[in-house]
Amino acid sequence: MPDDVSPQFERITRDFQILGGRACERETWILVFFIVSLIVHGATVEEIMRDYPVLTREDITEALEYAVWFCPGGISPRRAQ
Repeated sequence: MPDDVSPQFERITRDFQILGGRACERETWILVFFIVSLIVHGATVEEIMRDYPVLTREDITEALEYAVWFCPGGISPRRAQ
């Protein structure tokens, strides 16, 4: 049974029968966490779209927006070491 994430997210879905209910891009099974992880590790949006042609710029942007929405106050920039 699908779980409505939030009406503001048209591309993100959570279905407890798919990937244990973890947030993913609608109809792709590509996890939001995976997309965010790619960005964190230095991938550009263009590289992600090249390597995962099913994803659009809007998909990637919404994944990042979802991550911020999901962790309000929990995301902070790393301090330079």
